[in-house]
Amino acid sequence: MYEAGTLKLDELITNRYKLDDINVAMKDLRAGTNIRGVIEL
Repeated sequence: MYEAGTLKLDELITNRYKLDDINVAMKDLRAGTNIRGVIEL
């Protein structure tokens, strides 16, 4: 469904982080500014 475009998952992602920024991602999560962050490898 995602590949067909009927399931919109990209709109659910709050922020994207590089692996090097994992500490920033955790800080944002604890602060409540990042609800659904993704770590990109």
